[in-house]
Amino acid sequence: MSKQSKNPQPGHATHAYPLADLTRALPPLTAFQAFVAAAQLGSISKAADHLCRTQGAVSRQIQQLEAHYRCALFARHASGLTLTAEGTELLPVAVNVLTQLVQHADLHAKTASVVTLRLPSTFAIRWLLPRLADINHALPGTELRISTSADDAPDFTTPDVDAIVVRGTGQWPGMDAVPLFAEQLTPMCTSEMAASLSSPADLAHVTLLHPGHGHEEWRCWLESVGARHIDANRGLVFDTLD
Repeated sequence: MSKQSKNPQPGHATHAYPLADLTRALPPLTAFQAFVAAAQLGSISKAADHLCRTQGAVSRQIQQLEAHYRCALFARHASGLTLTAEGTELLPVAVNVLTQLVQHADLHAKTASVVTLRLPSTFAIRWLLPRLADINHALPGTELRISTSADDAPDFTTPDVDAIVVRGTGQWPGMDAVPLFAEQLTPMCTSEMAASLSSPADLAHVTLLHPGHGHEEWRCWLESVGARHIDANRGLVFDTLD
């Protein structure tokens, strides 16, 4: 005989989840992720770094679990965290649940992993696209999606962006920045205009063309040649160097 289902509703298969339990309040998965990370790393701050969350967020998520189970899951020490008896009992359960969810997602994924990269259109055309075949060869099984933007600020507020290429110093709080290469700026003009320019000071009488609202390209170049008296905000603004 097959084991009798615990589901009181008629017509449900054996081992079906009891419908009555679906109404029970359970902690969110993010709380279990924070708990497992803190338990394995022994530190709230290390768990926060690993999960790319703030320490305050990880601390609150662990407090959610402790409030739900009405017990302390960690003993706090100056050197870090250790599991209480209740925390030790909960840890394998949390690890098992999270592991099964990840394995199920991997098993039933029907498409390749997707990486969405946001970058300036000029950079995409002149640098990335000529190297796209090599990039795809280096990332087998990964679908690369390209989104262009003229914004020099690395904005990850939208959930559909995995990495961003921008110009800057790389000093952005809470982000891992990898330098690609230094940028070299060279002013360009027509040959007719070049004949009338003998020094950077002559640029005060021409129209500057800017590939973005920040005017950073001309500002950086003018500062590098000591022509700070020229207003870098003058001129026409376009969305790309092209």
